[in-house]
Amino acid sequence: MKINFEQLRKQKLDNDVIINLFESMYNEMNDNNYNKIRLNETAIIESIGINEFEIELKNEPISINDIFIVSKNGQIIVTPNFITKIEKNKVILSDARLKNKDEIFVTYKY
Repeated sequence: MKINFEQLRKQKLDNDVIINLFESMYNEMNDNNYNKIRLNETAIIESIGINEFEIELKNEPISINDIFIVSKNGQIIVTPNFITKIEKNKVILSDARLKNKDEIFVTYKY
């Protein structure tokens, strides 16, 4: 399964698009029996600088490219392009659309 994130950024995303993305990811994981993938773990964003944030996950992600973040209201999708680094189970990201204490859903491989 390939997701064209550049094309997604150009669109106005609604709940149907987001649900279809998650459904595609879910079906791909079930069909291929992937393990060690965490779906929709909730996290709270903590501000650590101007437009720089940190989230703490329950597990340590494998890589930046294996992290997909969606805001609770579904209006903001944070792709790997906005993630600056991983420090064990902490993920640092830079995105002006986010706010301190926002609740997000994170899907990632660990």
